[in-house]
Amino acid sequence: MSIEAQIVELNDFAERERLVIAETFVESKSAKRPGRPVFNQMMAKVYENREPVGILA
Repeated sequence: MSIEAQIVELNDFAERERLVIAETFVESKSAKRPGRPVFNQMMAKVYENREPVGILA
């Protein structure tokens, strides 16, 4: 699926499950190699928050 299609699917899922999406992060870089700046930014926010979070991927 394209990134856009994945976002639509995840938004639909969140709506059905009554989940609030606080922020959307989009990165098209492969997970095969280290050095994913958007992923690292997302994880830094998770650690800063110190509250329970969920990640839809």
